Amino acid sequence: EAIESDYQVDGQLHQGGPCEGVLMVLHNCAQAAEIEVKKGIYFSTTRDKIEWLLQNHGGPAKYFVGYAGWTSGQLEAEIEIGSWVISDSADKPIFEEGNEKFWQQLMTRLTLGRWFDTSKIPDDPSVN
Repeated sequence: EAIESDYQVDGQLHQGGPCEGVLMVLHNCAQAAEIEVKKGIYFSTTRDKIEWLLQNHGGPAKYFVGYAGWTSGQLEAEIEIGSWVISDSADKPIFEEGNEKFWQQLMTRLTLGRWFDTSKIPDDPSVN
């Protein structure tokens, strides 16, 4: 069902996983929180909370549609066989804009970093 809205927002709408779902927002505003993901990072999906964020919150927020879902035990089984690379979260990259190489750098650190200092790898190895 389409919902009419008077809001017009400029910004990115991120595409999540392959499952369809409601609009989701990751933000740093406790007043509009439904779930605290980690200290100071919140998640909201209800229309009233999202509208409040759009009208009143000037802080960082990321908007998503789509999600990834698993059946009971499926994710744990995938982690056990090595299908996922797991890392502690960091606050800064969650809302940081303009770092297009973030995921590439993170994966390099998490994989190759087990064997050597990845800070010595140039961004563009062809310049060596």
